[in-house]
Amino acid sequence: MLRRASFILLLFSIPSCKEDTPVIPPPPQPKITLTVDDVSCTEAWLNLKLENITLPVDLELKKDSTVVKTFLAINSNDTSLYVDSLLPNQTYNFVVSHSGLSGISSNVATTITMDTTSHNFTWQTFEFGQHSSSILYDVAIIDENNIWAVGEIFMNDSLGNPDPHAYNAVHWNGNQWEVKKISVLFRGNLITPPLYGIFALTDNEIWLSSGVPIKGDGINWTQYHLFDTGILTQQDGYLTKIWGSSSSNIYFVGTLGTIAHYNGSQWTKIESGITLDLTDIYSDAGGNVYAAGVNIAEVKGVVLEGNSNQFSVKITGEIIDESELFISKLYGSFGTIWVDENGTIYTGGNLMYQFNNNHWDYVRSLPENFLGGNPGSYYRGYISTIRGNASNDIVIAGGRNTLKHFNGISWQQLGLPYSPSSVIRWAGLSMKDNKLVAAGGNGNKAFVMLLLR
Repeated sequence: MLRRASFILLLFSIPSCKEDTPVIPPPPQPKITLTVDDVSCTEAWLNLKLENITLPVDLELKKDSTVVKTFLAINSNDTSLYVDSLLPNQTYNFVVSHSGLSGISSNVATTITMDTTSHNFTWQTFEFGQHSSSILYDVAIIDENNIWAVGEIFMNDSLGNPDPHAYNAVHWNGNQWEVKKISVLFRGNLITPPLYGIFALTDNEIWLSSGVPIKGDGINWTQYHLFDTGILTQQDGYLTKIWGSSSSNIYFVGTLGTIAHYNGSQWTKIESGITLDLTDIYSDAGGNVYAAGVNIAEVKGVVLEGNSNQFSVKITGEIIDESELFISKLYGSFGTIWVDENGTIYTGGNLMYQFNNNHWDYVRSLPENFLGGNPGSYYRGYISTIRGNASNDIVIAGGRNTLKHFNGISWQQLGLPYSPSSVIRWAGLSMKDNKLVAAGGNGNKAFVMLLLR
């Protein structure tokens, strides 16, 4: 009996072969993930990620079952794909397939291209100035009944004699323009300085630049003399253009690469590392701030990127051979900067460029924006400002009465016809929904065009 019990115990003590057999996991399955990063009226930017696929590998991109691109993928993550020649307001389905492994395909990435906007603007023009040379440098739309433009406007006095003290603003109340003198205290004296820039957060928080910041509500104005307070020194330039996202995040840029920031309670100077005159500033939705700098006489330019702590050079421009384009510099100088809803950066001057998907390119849709032959030989004026509502609703303005609207596919001159001999020069733009205002000069007159779509 004892021997039988021992035998049974021995049986239970023998390890089970089944329990000891290791479980072999199935091999990892190859996976291709495709997403749409950005889309315009005629273009799409896609992002590709690969998992468990030996690299490099040949892949093909299909648009609605038609192969539009074959390529070699060398990265497993963040491979960018670009598709053009699409139609506006159309639905497209994209798939990436492994050309060597049957059945290995990505998910279907579906997108709808943007629709075009209308070129159909009605317009009115207005001139200001009765002697000397008047000009407007910048403009801001608060609403359809509250528009400001700033500069220098020389008018006659009540006796009809030339007033040597210039007006510095014009205001639209919905029915008419009124020429105004915005005066501020400077070292105990009331002065009416020329104004170079304007930026309106609300109808009662309007920022101006007279070389130093001015803040007001349309009636009362306060000047922040950053030179007298020691924020800026005599080696710094004067401030001209303004951009901000809130009352506690305001930027001013100006000559000699000068940048100043206001956080709602105090001013600081931000080092730019350059001495080129900064002529425009703008921010994207993520809070990245961009500034454009220019030396027109030497055909030099710069785009800076930064924040309230510091700025650094993103790209430079100068006279270069065409083979050098987009490597580390571009051709020409840059007078303006603007960012659309997708974070695409636009800059312009001698030519117009855009930065998207970590790549600079000249704006190919603009007919006069060619690079062949002599890049300086074109029939469009120097681009001094770019503004818009979105990537399918952009306006550029500059010399020779250049005032063109991009609707997502094509460019069209707005208002008065373009002429290479025109003395109209646009210096400032403001666009809000279907309202557009351009400000500048026409000969020796300050000039405004009010456009409504």
